[in-house]
Amino acid sequence: MLDIGFTEILLLGAVALIVLGPEKLPHAARMAGAWYGRIRRSIATIQAEIEQEVNLAEMRKRMNDELEKIRQAEQSIGSEMNSIHQNIQGEMSSLEQSIKGNAEATPTHSFVQRDFVVISQSERDALIPAAPYQHRKAIRPLHETTLTEEYKNTHD
Repeated sequence: MLDIGFTEILLLGAVALIVLGPEKLPHAARMAGAWYGRIRRSIATIQAEIEQEVNLAEMRKRMNDELEKIRQAEQSIGSEMNSIHQNIQGEMSSLEQSIKGNAEATPTHSFVQRDFVVISQSERDALIPAAPYQHRKAIRPLHETTLTEEYKNTHD
């Protein structure tokens, strides 16, 4: 920092010894060291505060830039939303007009009349095809099959 060499320190010490004397020299050296430490701490504190202010100013600048970008995006989104809203309103009005036109073109009582015919049970049976096994007597229950009869014959 001060770029003082060894010979210069020896010369400074000799002058201080002659001026102050051997009794006051240790006290003066302690005081000089304390002042040197205070000055270094003050300089370091000032440098840290300056760096902090510079960083804070830089951060504010970045934040303002980002806020400006956000505002521009907000404006573009707002204009896009307005155009979409206008398009939707136009479509809605054209749909309403076409609905009104269709409502005027169609009759107010549009229904389909269907005729229902009531038929008797015998007529319905004649229309429905017969089951493949109409004669229930021809079908034996499962327990009366021939296999069961053979089993009964062999085990009696």
